[in-house]
Amino acid sequence: MSLPSPHLTSMDYFFADYDMSLTYFILNGLQLNREYYSCPDDVALRPQAVSRKLWGTYFFFSGFAILVLYLICFIAIATNDLMKTPAYKTMFILGIYDMSSTCVHSIATGVFGYFGITFCDCPRLHFVLGSVGLGSWMGCCITSMTLAVIRITDVCTTLKIRKVFDGHRIYIFIVMFWVYGLYAMFLSKPVTFSPAHMSWFFDPGVGNDVGKVLTSD
Repeated sequence: MSLPSPHLTSMDYFFADYDMSLTYFILNGLQLNREYYSCPDDVALRPQAVSRKLWGTYFFFSGFAILVLYLICFIAIATNDLMKTPAYKTMFILGIYDMSSTCVHSIATGVFGYFGITFCDCPRLHFVLGSVGLGSWMGCCITSMTLAVIRITDVCTTLKIRKVFDGHRIYIFIVMFWVYGLYAMFLSKPVTFSPAHMSWFFDPGVGNDVGKVLTSD
């Protein structure tokens, strides 16, 4: 097995998933790229729907409860005088990502799982929610890691890295949080939901994608 050797630039890697991204979907008149996303016209040939009523109920109602509680906490954070601090500014961004993620990974997951709604039932809805879910999760990751470092510097005030977050420097990180999350949302291939496994997945490693990664001599 050997890797193909085309002359790829850094921008080729940056936009590697463009044809499978939400941006392509929007600019293509809300039409999915049929080279990567297609369903048999014959409904009988589509994957059989699997309904997970128990798990669907759990995901939906637990997600709804979490969202209500989170919204209360989010309002408290946003209206607190401590919003002037780097930690609260970071928590505000994290709250937006978390609530968005909860809507997809709990509430939408619950509905799809309960009714056994597959990708081929609602391809555009699955695609959009998968993109939002991925971007929200990626945004949560980078924001949470940064918040952890900020909290450590709040406890250990002698750490020199504390200066990185002082004053207007924190806004550099806030821009980074948004760029990272929105890149994943709009320029990456999204995850899609499987009712059978009650989770969101990337391409499992078969089909068109593989041929562009490895070639056989």
